Amino acid sequence: MPPFIIHKMRIPGLTPRNLRISISFIVLVALVIFLITFSKDTLIALRKINPVYFILLFMVWVVYAVFDGLKLKFLALSVGEENLDLFSAIKTIQIGIFLAAVVPFQVAGLPVQIYILSRRGISPGKGAAILTMRGIVTYGVIVLAMVFALKNMWPPESNIIRGVIGYAVFVVAVVLVVYVVAILSPGIISKFTKNEKIIKEFKILRETFLTFVKTSRKKELLLVLIFTVISFSALTTIPYLLAMALNNTIPYSNSFAFQTILQGSLVFTPTPGGSGIAETAAYFLFRNSIRKEILGIFVILWRFFTAYLTAIAGGIFLLREVNVYENREISQD
Repeated sequence: MPPFIIHKMRIPGLTPRNLRISISFIVLVALVIFLITFSKDTLIALRKINPVYFILLFMVWVVYAVFDGLKLKFLALSVGEENLDLFSAIKTIQIGIFLAAVVPFQVAGLPVQIYILSRRGISPGKGAAILTMRGIVTYGVIVLAMVFALKNMWPPESNIIRGVIGYAVFVVAVVLVVYVVAILSPGIISKFTKNEKIIKEFKILRETFLTFVKTSRKKELLLVLIFTVISFSALTTIPYLLAMALNNTIPYSNSFAFQTILQGSLVFTPTPGGSGIAETAAYFLFRNSIRKEILGIFVILWRFFTAYLTAIAGGIFLLREVNVYENREISQD
């Protein structure tokens, strides 16, 4: 089936069929989680929901989205690109998150984000460098946060939680090794593979990082780090507020630790947006902190505020950028 096209550029992996499959899978996972935890007590608990906290949750999500956008905007400013306004930065990020949520192995986001930045006057090469640095800075904050999270969660309450933590640590460690090798000694890769494309990608990553560090303005980079911490902190507040909305309290330290572990486990996933993996991991992490009758509701709402709300916004933004293969043109910026 023909893919979606954005101004004559094919979006890798994004077809109506893949979109239907991804959305169906998301709905199926949510339904399974809900059914295995549903009881008559669930209905009673739903009547006691405090709506004020949902307003706070939305405000926290806005803080997360705005500071994530500021991070991208100031990364662009650090290398002299002043044409990227905050709204375009937010839109670029959220379109990437939408594509990651509906395309397997998250292969579509980066090319489309680079293209969108190019339409804002940023060259593809510099756009790729800015987005790469965004990933490195975000990943660096996750690594530091995991140190504190593990200190708070160790020893694990069960073998299942130990497994979730082990998976998250493994994923983060692998990505860390990849970054370190790529930046410090990309030549080592040729000893393990003869694939020229892989070797080239490692060299490009090193050159991009070193060039960015040498040429960027350090004041803006410091602000980028601060914005990243604020954005990530907002994300780790969501489980805490959501539990209170459902009349269930958890310590903020648990909210921070669990969300950090979940973010680490989702650095790379084979399923679109980590669907299925994220919900299963959250179910086991929060199982001893959230009452059983509302655990399913909690996991579904947690996933909505930490992932799907952003993806929905990204999908709406994409509709303004995209021409569907049926020659139906959507309004452009």
